[in-house]
Amino acid sequence: MSPEPTSARPAGVVVLACLLLCAACTGHKGPAARSTATPTATGPALSGSLQIYADSSLDPVMNQLASAFVAAHPGVRLLPISFEGTQALATSLEAGATPDVVAVVDPAAVGGNVVTGTMHTFASDPLRIVVKANDPAGIQTLSDLARPGISVVLPDPSLPLGLKVEQALAAAGVRLAAATTSLSAPTIVQQVGSGTDDAGIVEASDVVTGGTPVTGVAIPASDQFPTTETAAAMGGTPNQSVATAFVSFLETGPARALLTDAGFVPGSS
Repeated sequence: MSPEPTSARPAGVVVLACLLLCAACTGHKGPAARSTATPTATGPALSGSLQIYADSSLDPVMNQLASAFVAAHPGVRLLPISFEGTQALATSLEAGATPDVVAVVDPAAVGGNVVTGTMHTFASDPLRIVVKANDPAGIQTLSDLARPGISVVLPDPSLPLGLKVEQALAAAGVRLAAATTSLSAPTIVQQVGSGTDDAGIVEASDVVTGGTPVTGVAIPASDQFPTTETAAAMGGTPNQSVATAFVSFLETGPARALLTDAGFVPGSS
């Protein structure tokens, strides 16, 4: 029997056969073999509410972190975040407050209420010299703050931040006899941005929050006493799985990116 004329075969069949033969010979799967699908979370979907108590130093980045988490878990309902100083948060917990997650500077503030007895350190907030955006005084180091005619404003020594600043200046061997003090880091940033003072020392996140009127000058690691931010899922919450998942989320790539943008240095322990 003579072979069937090639022209009698459907053109699409011939083309498909050729493509399959080439793929089998070369083993090349081409671009179609690379998945472009968005990864999905494994395990059961999260549901329930999420109540966070956070140190005021985490405002506003904690709102951004929580919103990103909820966007990835539509079944979770975010309740308004309570921002207070660490000691105020401790007082609230002692009075019977029952958040799902706490994020604080001082881990001892939550006592035995954490799930595992340990807190997770998810970021640090290094000290920065804050100067006006164009730095008219040319301040590049801590020792520059002691130059004659430089007006400096520092956090009050009664504040935890003020104590860290004192330690940083001592480590650098710098004494500032004429510096004024403030009880508010945002006020320090505002005074520098408006030109009332030439410089101040705050945390990196304060500089970012201050916006375009100011910029930050790095302080060497040897003179750093950064604030560490820690978080834990609280014991007894009915939303245990949600709380635990959120604390884990704080160490993921998306969370680290948000923390970096806000001036924090991501890190876990």
